[in-house]
Amino acid sequence: MSWFTPKAEPKPITIVELEKLTPIEETPDSVAAVASLRSHHGFQWLVKKLKLQAARLKAELENTKQTSIEDYYFLQTGLHWCRWLQQQVDIANDKYLSMRPANPQERMHIEDIERVIELVGNSDTI
Repeated sequence: MSWFTPKAEPKPITIVELEKLTPIEETPDSVAAVASLRSHHGFQWLVKKLKLQAARLKAELENTKQTSIEDYYFLQTGLHWCRWLQQQVDIANDKYLSMRPANPQERMHIEDIERVIELVGNSDTI
């Protein structure tokens, strides 16, 4: 009987460097641009390919026994990301269809709110 278990080898650390990205702003133009992907033939081809991949992952998840919990999570994550792109286009399309200019009463309320907002740290006198 051993009182001590051997220490596991430390896992290597991977450092990933990314270029600094600017925040993604959701503007009417960007929403319209994403919604327009729905009719682009190249994008439709990619979505079909992702649907086929999602079906393959789902079948493997349901019909085969995974050897480890990591394999199970890997399949689930792959399935999630295969569906993500289509969801983003669907969300943008719904937003695009529901966009409209503010009516005069709504515009008046927005202007009232903008007048009472105090911008902190944003002064011209420094």
